[in-house]
Amino acid sequence: MLLQLIINILVVVAVSKLAFSIELTFGQRVDYQVGHLPSSVYPVDLNGDGFVDLVVAHESASGIWILLNNGNGTFDVAADYAAGDASLSVIATELNGDRFDDLVVVNVLTDSVYVLYNDSSGVFPSGSHFAVGGFPHSVIALDLNGDGYNDLATANTSTSNVSVLLNSLEYTFDSAEEYDVQSGALSLAAGDFDGDGDNDIGVANIISDNVSVLLNDGNGVFELVGNYNVGEGPHSVIAADLDNDGYCDLATANVFTNDISVLFSTGDGAFGEAKSIEVGSGPSSLFAADFSNNGFLDLVVSTGFADSVAVLLNLGKCNFILGGRFAVGHIPIAVSATDLDNNGAIDIVVANTGSDYITVIMNVSMPEPHGRPQTWVDCELFDGVITPAAFDSESDPFDELYSCSTGFRDGTPHISETKPGDTDYNGGRWHKNELKSGISPDKYVNACSVEDLDLNDFQSTNDYFECPLLPRRGRN
Repeated sequence: MLLQLIINILVVVAVSKLAFSIELTFGQRVDYQVGHLPSSVYPVDLNGDGFVDLVVAHESASGIWILLNNGNGTFDVAADYAAGDASLSVIATELNGDRFDDLVVVNVLTDSVYVLYNDSSGVFPSGSHFAVGGFPHSVIALDLNGDGYNDLATANTSTSNVSVLLNSLEYTFDSAEEYDVQSGALSLAAGDFDGDGDNDIGVANIISDNVSVLLNDGNGVFELVGNYNVGEGPHSVIAADLDNDGYCDLATANVFTNDISVLFSTGDGAFGEAKSIEVGSGPSSLFAADFSNNGFLDLVVSTGFADSVAVLLNLGKCNFILGGRFAVGHIPIAVSATDLDNNGAIDIVVANTGSDYITVIMNVSMPEPHGRPQTWVDCELFDGVITPAAFDSESDPFDELYSCSTGFRDGTPHISETKPGDTDYNGGRWHKNELKSGISPDKYVNACSVEDLDLNDFQSTNDYFECPLLPRRGRN
C-alpha cells in the first residue's frame, strides 16, 4: 500500500512538471465592431481564398455580418445580410451539393431557421425560412440520414425538444420532426456515440441541469436513451474525443456552477459520471481544439461574468490544466477556435454580447509537433517531413509541408521561400531553392531558415516542385 502511494505521488509530480512545461503564447487581442449584441461567431472560408473568414449573428438585430480575412488573420467587414428576426446563432455548411458553404441562422422570435445560399463567390443573394420548435437557441448541420447531404437540427428552449430537418435538396427541407428531451433544451452537438457509423445528438438542458442523448437509427430517426447530470445551468455542449480512445465524448459549460462537465463515452452510446473542472465565473461557451499540438484536444471556455476566456490544456488520461486566461470584451457569450493566419497554430475568436464587438486573439506559440520535426521557412513554422517518392495525399491526415528527398538535380532537399498569401505563391506550386553549400540536409529536417537558402541560385520561375506545400492546419 505504501509503495503504491509513493508511486502515485511520483506520477502526479511527473505529470505536473510535464503540464507546466507546456507554454502557450497569444498576441495582443484585436476587437472588431460588428453591431449590437453579437451572440454567435462562426469561422469559415466563404470565398475560397484559403483563409478563414468570420460570420457573426446578432441577438437584437435581424441579420448577420460577414468579415473577410485579409490573408494574415486581420479582418474587414465585407457585408451584412437580413436573416430573419433576432438572429441568435449562425453556422456555415454546404447544403445543396455545390461544394460552397451556405449559412444557417436561428431566428428565436419566429421559431424558425433561415437558410442563405452561397452563389459560389461568397455572396448570399437569397434565403428561405423553415419552421422548428419554440424558441430555438442553437443549430447544427450534419448528415443525419446517410444520404450524403447535410441535414439540420435545432435545440428549442421553450418546447424542450429537438427539431430535425432532413435535407430534401432543391433548396428545401422536409417538415421538422420533433424529439422531446428535458427542460430548457439550449444547445446541441452531434457525434457517433455508439460506434455504428451515424451521427447521434447530445442536448444541454439548462433548466434540468443535464444532457440528453439521442441515438440515431441510421435513417435520421432518433431515440432518447439517457439523461446525464452535469453542473448547474449547462449553456453549451460540444462533442469531441477528449481522451483519444476513439469514442466521442461530451462536455458542457455550466454557467451557474462556474465549471465545465466532461462526460466520457463508454463507446456503446452511454457515458460515465460527469467530471467537473473549475474554469471561472459564468462559463457560457466552449470549443475543442489542439492548442498545444500534443495530439489531444484542448478546450477554450468563455467565462461570461469574468470577461475572459480560459484555455484548458489536455494532458491525456482525462486530465486538464489551465493553460492561460485572456481578457476579452464584456460578457463573452460564444467562443470558437481555428487557424486564422495559416501559421499552424490555433487562434481564438469570441463574440462579446455586452460590447458590440468580436475579439480575435492570435496564437503566436510555436508548439513542438507531436512526434514530428519542426521546419522553418522564412520565419514561418511548418510541420516538416520528407515524403517518400510516391506521395499519397488521400491517406495522410495532415496538410503539412512536404519536400521530396530525391529527384531534384543532385538530390539536394529543397525548401521554399514563398508561402500561401504571398504574391508569387501559385496554387500549391512552390519555387525550388537549393540549400547553401555546407548546410546539412539533417538540419533541414529539424529547423531551416531562409538564411540557409542559396538565393543566388534562385531557379527560373518555371521550375517548381508539385508536392502540396501548405501550413499545417489545426484539427478541430
